[in-house]
Amino acid sequence: MLNTPTIPSSAAPVIQTFFMIDSDVGNLSYENIDDLSFANLDEYPDRIQALMQKSRDQLFNAEQDSLWTSTLIKQSENSYVLLIDLPSLCADTTTLNQMVIEISRTYNRLVNPSSADASLSTINLPLQYADIAAWQNELFEAEEATIYRPGRIGGHSQTGVCNANDFFYRTIAGCIQLGSAPNTETSLNIAPVDYVSQAIISLSRQSASLGKIFHLTNSYPLKLNYLVNSIRSLGYPIQEVSYETWRSLLLSKAESDSESVIRPLISLFPESHHESENHSFADLKFDCENTLNGLANTSITCPAIDDQLLERYLAYLTRKQYINAPQFSKMHLAV
Repeated sequence: MLNTPTIPSSAAPVIQTFFMIDSDVGNLSYENIDDLSFANLDEYPDRIQALMQKSRDQLFNAEQDSLWTSTLIKQSENSYVLLIDLPSLCADTTTLNQMVIEISRTYNRLVNPSSADASLSTINLPLQYADIAAWQNELFEAEEATIYRPGRIGGHSQTGVCNANDFFYRTIAGCIQLGSAPNTETSLNIAPVDYVSQAIISLSRQSASLGKIFHLTNSYPLKLNYLVNSIRSLGYPIQEVSYETWRSLLLSKAESDSESVIRPLISLFPESHHESENHSFADLKFDCENTLNGLANTSITCPAIDDQLLERYLAYLTRKQYINAPQFSKMHLAV
């Protein structure tokens, strides 16, 4: 039988892949296994269709569900049907083609380790921004499409509601816990979620948008030292230290406190500030001309991340007990 790792679950079937198994090569591990080997051959199409319809009827929760699930259907000792389910947002032609190729290569490596596919493993290969850009360009050239490219998305500009597990907010919370922040000239490009969503809705309703690429970033980058000063002005005692010193404090905190909010991000902070700058996209310049022109006759603009908005974000994190309120609080914590 096929020896593969367990595949996580999700919803919305989009593809059937048939594999003929000639010999046993190990144990099988799947989320769902349906044995139809004792069913009448005439029943196979209806039984398979029923399984697919059952999966279609399941609601997909983007926050909790995995991005795919699989069901292995046994037709006989040497014949299986593999059903793979994906949410529609992942079901573009390019993704599906690549998925079929990777499944086939993996299967071939398992049943025939000496095959040419054995040397084509893509496991642990890093996915770079350039790869995503190239894939989007191929999609753009192959189909009549409009592409929206948001940068780092921040919390709501009016309510302060945000994803506390996001890199930006975890870093803020971590600096508050440490009582220190790196003294660098790093810039952060944060676009509030309400701006991004309103812009995409408005642009998508314009026929002139078809075939264009829209960058949804903030024209007013946030300097890290401005962020630190703003947090300090709200009553949090934060000392600015060199990047290397700050990272050392971060590592010590992670070793002594397994619950540190910034602990999961350690791998994203390289040993030296020079390496950090080389790995940063903060200073990249994006051409937002299409976006600005498309929104010119609307009231939709991207707000700067200023003291007032930062206070809203910190007040939200405080209300949700993600960070403690400062001893001498200067924030307005009302909902």
